Amino acid sequence: MRLRPGSIDERRGLWPGLGLVAPHTRYPDHRHAPEETYPVLSPGQFRKDGSGRVRPGSGFFVPPNAPRALRSGGQPLFAVRTG
Repeated sequence: MRLRPGSIDERRGLWPGLGLVAPHTRYPDHRHAPEETYPVLSPGQFRKDGSGRVRPGSGFFVPPNAPRALRSGGQPLFAVRTG
């Protein structure tokens, strides 16, 4: 879910979003212009330039146009997105 006016990539300040990936699911490699910061709320895996597991309470930053992907384990992966 992305909370911002207009199109998905329209930028007018900081817009939060919620990410929920079902158990045993891979969100495929993708890239886009907006940078993103994710505080992570549940275990899972995140791929950006070879990075790996993410733990609850951790976070990560994705620069503009950097390839990224998410994978959940046995439980849903839940993260807050700001960008």
